[in-house]
Amino acid sequence: MPSESEMMRAEAKVSVDEGVREAYEAARQVNSIQAWQAFKDAFPDSPLVAAASIRIAALTGQTKADQEKTQVDKLARPEQKSVARPEPAVPKASAPQSMRSVAPARAAAAEPPLSRGGVRDCSGCPELVSIRGGSFRMGDVSGTGEADELPLRTVNIKPFYAGRYEVTFDEWNRCVRSGACPAAESDAGWGEGRRPVINVSWNDAQRYTQWLSRQSGKSYRLPSESEFEYLNRAGSEAEYPWGSNGASACTFANVADVQAKRRKPKWSTFACDDGNPFTATAGSYRPNAFGLFDVSGNVWEWTQDCYASYRNAPTDGAAHNPRNCARRVVRGGSWSDARRNLRSADRTASAPTARLNIVGLRVVREP
Repeated sequence: MPSESEMMRAEAKVSVDEGVREAYEAARQVNSIQAWQAFKDAFPDSPLVAAASIRIAALTGQTKADQEKTQVDKLARPEQKSVARPEPAVPKASAPQSMRSVAPARAAAAEPPLSRGGVRDCSGCPELVSIRGGSFRMGDVSGTGEADELPLRTVNIKPFYAGRYEVTFDEWNRCVRSGACPAAESDAGWGEGRRPVINVSWNDAQRYTQWLSRQSGKSYRLPSESEFEYLNRAGSEAEYPWGSNGASACTFANVADVQAKRRKPKWSTFACDDGNPFTATAGSYRPNAFGLFDVSGNVWEWTQDCYASYRNAPTDGAAHNPRNCARRVVRGGSWSDARRNLRSADRTASAPTARLNIVGLRVVREP
């Protein structure tokens, strides 16, 4: 088996697209079997697939050795019971709403070219990436979170397709021009185009996914909360999707940074500069190991779930989706959110009618 330094030198000599290289680097930072397999599934034609396979083989051997050591350790010490944290009496508060007057939808923009491994089901449909199913631990794995992120549970995710990017104004406005979707109430003065659509409610998002389904003949929807965390972690159990180092935040996500600290000195921000004081154009930062952009940061994203305790939550990847629901879960953090809200396990909620300048959406569809 080649050494780590030998593999890195060999990988550096391979000529690939910049986006593929960035996804490979993201997988290497996570360095889990699931992350490397996700890279292979997202970019099956890449010359780096062979290198990813070598790393999977190395981790498989390491995992087996760790499991054997764990069995020995269990025999050597008595089992300890974990202490459950109390559940919150009410969900976390939603972010304040910012609205302006409704503007007419602009003319159709040219569709961006597909990335390698991406698919688009219809004209105007978002680019999708095939996501391999698997199991993961959902919730406060790192022990730095809040009571509503417990208890930890293993969730089994079936294969599905996920939007490579957050839904943009250009994509949303195609639905507006068809008469199927309401116009976003405002772009907050930051511009439209390839920026993520904002000021659209959960109810609006349902109309959008229904329109996509009619246009494409496929079954589109919002991700379940567990699917979203699976996408956000991309094989990692670290505190943040990119690892435990907060200084890496601005490489992977649009977050509250040093610019925000100057505006709001009391905020707990990341000590880096991501270059964007508000929303950023989709795909401005490095992709994760699944080849997805902005799953963390930029804007919060609606999920299908109704906000509820994890104690009786589904473990098959399905959404908790009762007919009458006062608050729908949003995930991922935004441009105005600092350290705690960018954790992979963080969750909050808002009314399904709320239209906020920090909330957008990403779509998924059945395979």
